[in-house]
Amino acid sequence: MTKPWYASLFAFFGLACSPTVYTHGVPNLVSVDVDKNVWRSGQPTTPEAWAYIKSLGVERVVKLNFEEEGTDQGARDLGIEVVYVPIEPKGDLISVVEAVDSAHVQLAVAALALPNTLVHCTHGQDRTGAVVGAARVVNYRWSKHQAWLEMLNNHFHWELPALMAWWLDFDGKF
Repeated sequence: MTKPWYASLFAFFGLACSPTVYTHGVPNLVSVDVDKNVWRSGQPTTPEAWAYIKSLGVERVVKLNFEEEGTDQGARDLGIEVVYVPIEPKGDLISVVEAVDSAHVQLAVAALALPNTLVHCTHGQDRTGAVVGAARVVNYRWSKHQAWLEMLNNHFHWELPALMAWWLDFDGKF
């Protein structure tokens, strides 16, 4: 089934309009849990950004994007463990992710239960948002609605069908 031309245009402009805020070179850096020192962000790309992540006390990075989308070698060079749990982007601007592997989300959520952890994808909004949303429900006992509101506040794109379908089907447990 062919999507209407305006659907692709809407997705393009909707995705392009999300703001990116940099903190010491780290895109969309947000604290998830102050007590456990858990963070979320987009892909750090410079040695300075990785040094800042290290200065926060981060010992582990959960990488949701593929190496082709940005390398985490800077983290490895600083002795930060990298847990590679990719959620692959595929398809056009509408689908972006054709299917979300719940096993990958489960692994990422388990890693977020550990202290001194950063989770990131490319922009720190969609794949990261879905994983942090699931972690809020599973690890922090938030309601799905509370997690959803936080996802939107951190610029999750509900227009992405596969991520949205995964979230709607997510029953709060694995």
